[in-house]
Amino acid sequence: IWGQWQNDFGNTIDSVVGAKVGSGHVIKSKGCIVLHVNVEGVACDTVFEILDSQGAFEVLLGKPWLGLTRATREYNDDTLVIRVG
Repeated sequence: IWGQWQNDFGNTIDSVVGAKVGSGHVIKSKGCIVLHVNVEGVACDTVFEILDSQGAFEVLLGKPWLGLTRATREYNDDTLVIRVG
C-alpha cells in the first residue's frame, strides 16, 4: 500500500521501530511519516510507521491514538467505534 501513497506523502523519516506480530516475528519499520489526522473532530499530528506486513494488515492503529479517540472495538462486525462528545 505504501507504494501507492508514497508520491502523495513524500519521503519517510528514518526509524528504528519494529512491530512484534502474533507469530513472534518483528517487522522492522521502513521509516515513518507525520500526518495531521482529524477523525470526527478529534485532530492531532500522528506518526505513521511504514511496515511491510506482506498483506497481513493495511493499517495498525497504536494505543495512544486509540486512547485519544476513545475508540472501542465491535467484535461482531469487526469495526472501530469513535464516540464524539
